[in-house]
This record gives sequence, structure tokens and C-alpha cells, in this order.
Amino acid sequence: MLLCFQTNYKEGVSRLPFFFMGMLGRFRHHYGSRDWHVPVTLMGIGFTVGWWGVRFFEPASNAISRASNFWWFAEVSGTTIGYGDFYPTTTGGRICVSFMQLCIIIAFTRIFGLVIDRAGDRRARRLKGLFHLSMKEHVVIIGLSEILHELVQEMKAQGIDNIMVVAQDGAIDPFEGHELTHPVFRTAPVLNGATMIRNSCLADASSVVINTGDDGEALAIALAIRSHLPRLHVVVGLQRMRNQTNFANVPGERSVACVDGESHKLLAAEVCMPGASGWLDDLADAADGGMKMTIVPPYSGPLSVGDLARCLTALNAWYMGFITPDGRRFKAPHRGVSAGPGCSLVYTSEHTLHVNELILLWNN
Repeated sequence: MLLCFQTNYKEGVSRLPFFFMGMLGRFRHHYGSRDWHVPVTLMGIGFTVGWWGVRFFEPASNAISRASNFWWFAEVSGTTIGYGDFYPTTTGGRICVSFMQLCIIIAFTRIFGLVIDRAGDRRARRLKGLFHLSMKEHVVIIGLSEILHELVQEMKAQGIDNIMVVAQDGAIDPFEGHELTHPVFRTAPVLNGATMIRNSCLADASSVVINTGDDGEALAIALAIRSHLPRLHVVVGLQRMRNQTNFANVPGERSVACVDGESHKLLAAEVCMPGASGWLDDLADAADGGMKMTIVPPYSGPLSVGDLARCLTALNAWYMGFITPDGRRFKAPHRGVSAGPGCSLVYTSEHTLHVNELILLWNN
């Protein structure tokens, strides 16, 4: 039985070069492109010539003439590592092995270049939406406005992490290398076409923010989206608020929310709480700027308005009101209600309160 095993093992090892050629053939067939034919064929020719030269010229006493050793030798020498544990000793063997090494090095160089090109093409195809992407309950931001980074930051502060940014073909990802958690970025030939709707998975989105810097283009995009998705919550950032009358006739089960396109806080608030932007706009006028909004953590207990105002004052913040998870709005001053987990706390301060500060505020 042991003899049979040794015989089968030796036969299997001796067939390794042919197995290698078969793998190269399948690799070439899989990628199909003519760009892969030359390096794969060159590698196969080089390996075959090297193996033939070693078997023909090298004596049987040289360990390199064994198939398993030659496979190892071809791998380490072809990748320019070369440990020196195996090497040819005859002139014919050295010539054949040198030819093999040259072929493999050239082939590997070309293959690495093709792999890098493929990676770049894959990224471009991903940006254009040519790869399938499954996203649900996400927020889509259409357009690269000047307040895009602030808008994404504000949404993340409100607990929205599933964000996709869509721009026109040729646009550069504005979040590449940015310290923010990178939102999904995609492009489309036109922003008011079916390709954009498909690429951004709008059918499964919770809201869409249109802030392109052009009110006419925003109207065209809103009409295209609502014609396909009449139930989707659409928020439009306008450059001139007087143009909001143009959006009154956009079809759909709910009206399009028109917000000042230069206010990332109002845009984010309208996404989180539909209909809240007008109420917050009035608060912002009363606060004369510096308005902040933070969602109360779910593991905090309810707090009366009086206690809440005193705690915020201790944190150098001025209480202005809050919005409950079901959309009810309470504007200071008011009595007899408490703000609990999930409420959106509205206040003025020089900085946005961190979750840890709110936890301490609630527990103390």
C-alpha cells in the first residue's frame, strides 16, 4: 500500500507542469480579454522551456530535476526572490532556465499592470452604478454643493449614517481621504434620468435631498423622481426661496419640502423630521444664529423643561425647544411636558453638545 502511494505521488508530482499549463489556460479563458493572452502564453512557454531544459540537460542527481523542486524553483526565481536552494549546473540547463526567468518576469510585470488597470476600471464602474448595490432606508443627496460636507456631518450627528451622494459623470469624489466616515458616492450621465434613480437605489431610499445650486435643475430632478416614486420624501435646497412656488405642482402624495439651500441644519432637520424646517427657521431667527440640534440618547430618562433649561444653562447653552419622535413640537417657554429619549433637542450654543455631555446632563 505504501509503495502504491509513493508511485501515485511521484506520478502526480511529475504532472505538475501540465497542471500549471491547464490552470493558465483556464485563467486566460476566464478573463477572455486579448490583453491577457500575451503574458499568460509567455509564462506558459517559459515554464515549458525551463522544465524541458532541466529534464534534458541536468543529471538525475541534481535535485532541481524533480518536478516538485522545479515548481518551487520556478516560483521563487520567477518572482525575483531566489533563495539559492536549487539551481542548474549545466550550460544547457542554465540557458533554458534563464529564458524561463525572463519570460516569467515579463509576464508577471504585465499581469500586475493589468490587475491595477482592472482595479481602476472597477472603481469607475462602481461610481457609475454598473455594479449592483443594495441599500435600503438611506438618504440620497443629489449635487455637490458648497455645504455638502457640513450637511453630511449634520445628518450623522442626527443619527443618519446610511448616506449616498450622487453627482454627474466626471465629478470627483469630494469625500475621498476625508476624515468623515465615507458616504457612498456614485455618478450618473444626467441627474434627472432613470439611470440616476437606478444607480442611487432611490426606490428603497427614505428621503432625497436635491441641492445642486440651480433651482431650475432641481425642479427637473424633482419632477423626474416624483414621476417614478410619488411617495418619496423630497427635500429641495433653493438658492432663491421665492422659487418654491414652482414646486407646488410637482406630483406626489406629499408636497416637496423647499428649504434654504445654504442652511445645512434646516436641510438635515427636514430629512429627519418632515415639516420641521419651517418651525426651526423661526427659532433660528429668534436665536440670531448658533442654533444646534441633538437627538437625546435612547438610554436617558425623561427630564422636565425647567430642569432641562437649567442643565443646558450650566453647559453654556440656551434651551429653545424640542421635537418628539412622533413630530410634536414644543417651543420655549412651555410647561407640563418632559423631553425623553428620541427627542430632538434644540438649543443655541457655540458647539454641538456631545452624547456623553447629554448623558451626564440627564443622569445628574
